[in-house]
Amino acid sequence: MKDQTAYAVKLTAQEADHLQRALDLYSRLQMGQAWIIADYVDPAQSDIDGRLAFKDKLRELQPLITGDPRPGISRYPTERHRERGELVRDLFEHIRYARTGDPFCVPLAHNPGKVSKEPL
Repeated sequence: MKDQTAYAVKLTAQEADHLQRALDLYSRLQMGQAWIIADYVDPAQSDIDGRLAFKDKLRELQPLITGDPRPGISRYPTERHRERGELVRDLFEHIRYARTGDPFCVPLAHNPGKVSKEPL
């Protein structure tokens, strides 16, 4: 039986935003979408051509991560990657819902009481 211990973490809006972005990045990396890293580079560090070239180089890594040589194919390379990626994606959706109230956040259809917005 899985551990059913629950943990409550209170975050400021800024902390929730950073956590949501980190979860998005991690879940995409689990799918082999390494090029997403380029979207997190500070625009002040390079021009648009530099960021696009960086993204293209990262796309070249995808076959090494996923084992699939077709460009643009995102898939979990192993079952362990899928489990981690889907769990993190669900956490991302929960935080997104807590921040925005978006009714289209998928995991909340199963447990809408899992998140709340409260004063610190």
